[in-house]
Amino acid sequence: ARDISEHRHAVMTLHQTNQDLEERVEHRTRELSEEVLRRRDAEEGLRYMATHDALTGLPNRVRLFEELSVEKDRAMKEATSFAVMFIDLDGFKAVNDSLGHEAGDKLLRQVSERLASSIRKNDLAARIGGDEFVVALLDLGDRVIIEKLARKILDALAEPSDLGDGDEANIGDSIGIAIFPGHGETTEALLKNADAAMYNVKATGKNNIAFSS
Repeated sequence: ARDISEHRHAVMTLHQTNQDLEERVEHRTRELSEEVLRRRDAEEGLRYMATHDALTGLPNRVRLFEELSVEKDRAMKEATSFAVMFIDLDGFKAVNDSLGHEAGDKLLRQVSERLASSIRKNDLAARIGGDEFVVALLDLGDRVIIEKLARKILDALAEPSDLGDGDEANIGDSIGIAIFPGHGETTEALLKNADAAMYNVKATGKNNIAFSS
């Protein structure tokens, strides 16, 4: 009877020990899983901050170059084309100087929203600094369609902007366009030539578009 009792006690003790161990393992596994998720969220947050403009939420220069590099490789492999638009706002400095930086920031956010809503879902609108933006028209080399999209952007940005407190801004934009590979075979060359085309627009009346020559 004593042997049976001791055996039963040993079995129950072993069972309780195993159960406690399983609970500790389960608890630790859950803690590790939560830690992995926290780190992943933190990394994604840092990645987002590194690749997006803090004011407008648009992709920044880093993200733009990443996307254009991928698109360039794809276009070379598949013998296709794509375009970049270099966009500079006309009249932004006057708004910023007369109404203040807060109004200027509000205007930039509105411009960003209009840009994002004017392009196709697979395209990319980025703010690269100040009042300069770049739109990447991915997998698109048709000059007629590119010009149509550019004029759609012109019209969208020409709409009056309500800045609050009774203030309203009326601006325009100058757009230079470069198409891969004819206007440049590298990201840097494309942006440089689109920028040059944009300055040609600035020099000849503003609020228009021009293709790189």
